[in-house]
Amino acid sequence: MKLSGIESVSVSKKTFIITNFNEFTSFYKNLKIKDGKLSKCLYKRQIGDIGYNLTVKNVYELDGKTYFVTGDRVYLFNGTGVQRLTFYSGETAGIFSVIYAGVKRTLMLNKGGSQFLDGDKKAVQIPFKKHAEVVGDKMFLGEGSALIYGYTTDLSGFSELGKQIILPTDAGEIIALIKDGKELLIFCSLAVFRLTTFGEGVDFKLDRLNLPRLNLLEGTVVSLGDRVAFIDGNKLCTLKGDSINSVDTALSIDRLDVIKECVSFKGKYVLPFEYGGEKFAYIIDVKGGDEQVLSIPSAIGEEGTYVVNDKIYRIDQIEGEPCGSALYESVCTDFCSPKNKALTNVYVDCDQSAELKLSSAYFDKKFDISASTRPKKCNLSARKFAFSLSADIPFNAQKIIFEYRIKGE
Repeated sequence: MKLSGIESVSVSKKTFIITNFNEFTSFYKNLKIKDGKLSKCLYKRQIGDIGYNLTVKNVYELDGKTYFVTGDRVYLFNGTGVQRLTFYSGETAGIFSVIYAGVKRTLMLNKGGSQFLDGDKKAVQIPFKKHAEVVGDKMFLGEGSALIYGYTTDLSGFSELGKQIILPTDAGEIIALIKDGKELLIFCSLAVFRLTTFGEGVDFKLDRLNLPRLNLLEGTVVSLGDRVAFIDGNKLCTLKGDSINSVDTALSIDRLDVIKECVSFKGKYVLPFEYGGEKFAYIIDVKGGDEQVLSIPSAIGEEGTYVVNDKIYRIDQIEGEPCGSALYESVCTDFCSPKNKALTNVYVDCDQSAELKLSSAYFDKKFDISASTRPKKCNLSARKFAFSLSADIPFNAQKIIFEYRIKGE
């Protein structure tokens, strides 16, 4: 692994300087990593009080309204209060804005019975499939290797016979449908197809993208506007046009237990995961900007809205409160030398008080540090060291300098 720590050698003392935390990360929470530096992350701001606890499975935000989907109900939050809209049963494939009978409506697709969530709340007889997307006036439903479609102007016109597209079995099962302008991207577990809609169904054109064999994880495919992000095997990737690129992340994706469907938030990729018995949201700018991990135990919407117990929160860049205490944990490093070392001093460039813990196979030693230039005396010996920084609130940290001697020299 290429390291950006810098080692300088003198007769009596050596130093190892970490200025790029990306390359040493084991885990972190309630912090942002940008340009290799640790910094303060997004805040949470309470925007509503429900009055009773909700366990939310999905959050859909569209047309200025927020819909919370629980195990058997749908709730509407309009910015001031929460309204129970309807019961439902079984799996839901999403909530969509459609033009129906010349009017913009909100439609929920549900295994137990699809219906409009506004106006007359009319029930709609649509064959249920796990995945759905709307492109223009067409609604596509996909499951297994079959794709069916109908028109939002006449939702009674769905038929699994005659309006069906069967994909090759070697592509795997459909795991996501993504609108891409006037086209539909069909993500299967092993391949991706592009369906071009020229107008009537007979004018559809289906192309298989010329990509390496994929191993896509269901629930992770998300549109980010000009590209689509997803987990392929054990890495985060993006598809733009016909090209796939991997995204460098400080956290190892294969260590994260994805627990809810991934979503977008202001053009960034949001991966909900569980680690060490806690639940988090991993928010990543796939274009190479910043990444951050927030303590968010619930599903999150595209505007950053989520529920904890009976409170409604929204992620905020400027105001609010921290999502939780801050922590950064490093992997072990041998300072580019396999020899035993006597660590004498450590200096942390941090803007506030925090706790530094140094660890090896032989010890765990904690130090209180402050926003000063004075190094901490350590007097610890080992071949490899790991460190962690923690504080009650997020902090900024630019670098860590270790001073040490090689034993026997």
